[in-house]
Amino acid sequence: MPKGAAKMKTTDIRIDEVSYAFEDFRYRTPIKFGGVASDRVTILNVECAVHTRDGKRARGFGSMPMGNIWSFPSKTLGYDQTLAAMKDVVERVAAITRACPEFGHPIDLTWAMEHDYTRAAQAASEALGLADQHPGALHACLREPVRRRFARRFRKGARAQLLSHLRSGLHES
Repeated sequence: MPKGAAKMKTTDIRIDEVSYAFEDFRYRTPIKFGGVASDRVTILNVECAVHTRDGKRARGFGSMPMGNIWSFPSKTLGYDQTLAAMKDVVERVAAITRACPEFGHPIDLTWAMEHDYTRAAQAASEALGLADQHPGALHACLREPVRRRFARRFRKGARAQLLSHLRSGLHES
């Protein structure tokens, strides 16, 4: 096995299925978030089925607000346009994730698909002919908070060593 290569583990997963749905809710009273008042929210619900190398199967479910007010701020696009762009990105990311043929730790798989996710956000902006480019909310959500957190706590070499450690799968207990 090459130095730095991830060790194969029986607990590594492969993604079998990804499905999603949206739920729209109206607030009783508008709230202000990020300096913008909003009277509604769209929730993204995702279900994922996986299996391990040794054949165990599992399903997981997660929800989160789409958050286009804060993740896709725009002076030229309206709420419905930015929400449509984010829904387009969800569709593209789900397709990318479904097509992932690899086994690995979920974090490692996400890192491996990160550039495709970012390209999906750019493609969505182009396909919808948006005046503002999608800011790469997935990139920001997945990578930037980690980068900022570790940049404050570690020197460049230590941060690279930590990321190498995480990618190698040695973080499992």
